[in-house]
Amino acid sequence: MRKLNRQQEIIKCECGCGGELEKYDFQWRIRKFISGHNSKISPPRPRVNFKQICNCGCGEETNYGMKYVHGHYFRMNNPMNDPVCRLKHLEKMKTAEEREKRSVANKGRIVSNITREKLRNLLTGRDAYWMKGEKNVMNNPEIRERCRLRAIESRTPEVVAKIKSTMIERYGVDNYSKSDKFKNLIRLENHPNWKGGISGERALYYSRVEWKEIAKSVWKRDSGTCQRCHMHQSEKEKVFNIHHIIGFEVSEMRGTLTNLVLLCRECHSFVHSKKNNGEYRSIIQT
Repeated sequence: MRKLNRQQEIIKCECGCGGELEKYDFQWRIRKFISGHNSKISPPRPRVNFKQICNCGCGEETNYGMKYVHGHYFRMNNPMNDPVCRLKHLEKMKTAEEREKRSVANKGRIVSNITREKLRNLLTGRDAYWMKGEKNVMNNPEIRERCRLRAIESRTPEVVAKIKSTMIERYGVDNYSKSDKFKNLIRLENHPNWKGGISGERALYYSRVEWKEIAKSVWKRDSGTCQRCHMHQSEKEKVFNIHHIIGFEVSEMRGTLTNLVLLCRECHSFVHSKKNNGEYRSIIQT
């Protein structure tokens, strides 16, 4: 910075305090008051309260010079408040292009922990269909009936025709009957959820139609009764399993009725435990 041809002087403060100060500051500007003494001559102007009521009609006070409380602007200017605009927006969101845009935009989106916590707090204590017991909303007869009626109303002729055309395009059938022909069409690689055969051997065997028919025969033969504790399913109200006397590893005996027996979960666990010394097998074989 260019230094002016000035000499530093000592002067008196003009507020009348009697204090001394240098006439020039470090930028060679003229000073008249000691720092903070200017207010003694000209006191600061009183601060004017510029607060006013929010224009949205909520009755809250705004900040200085603001017309709306933060976030209240869209209460008055949100186009979604207009029923016509809202209807057009909903129709637009149903188009295939908008659905594809949302799908691409949300793919790989990372939800922050703050958002997860907000959603968790929002859903805490709320009944849902996936909960067990009384919290399951589908246990409520009124809600279940309402959902049934809503499903019937949604099956309009246009929707049914669209689904049938999709079925014909994919599987060559136009009905929803669970016939053997339909089941064979959607098995293995023909099923839309097929992932290349990553399921285990046991899971594939239990998902077959043949095994389901065998399981029905076992239940009918044993009358829904555990063959070890002789308790009926209605009395225990617990899960029952079909036990293979000769292990599942022997493929020739998997579907043989004489090799299968109905057991409750507790007895089934006992049979596979180390506490069983073959007593149960001897009872079944005799």
